[in-house]
Amino acid sequence: MNELGASALKESAASLNKLGEKIIQEKAQDVAKQIEVYMKSYPNKSLTALSNDARFKEITVQKVGETGYTAVHDTGGSIIFTSIRR
Repeated sequence: MNELGASALKESAASLNKLGEKIIQEKAQDVAKQIEVYMKSYPNKSLTALSNDARFKEITVQKVGETGYTAVHDTGGSIIFTSIRR
């Protein structure tokens, strides 16, 4: 009986982890699409102008789940927009 309970618990945890990963992936794809639409609407905005644009900040930094937030990185991996102050 203990083995059955442990197995069920392990399976439930794995399912929840997969669901969490799917939610995060979908949020990332959604934010990327929103950024793409915004950038097409304002193709000549510089990074400085974007960093001062309140609407763009709202798009790039969105809550994910209870404690997470999206962040935007450049192609080198440096964080450009995040909810965390550096």
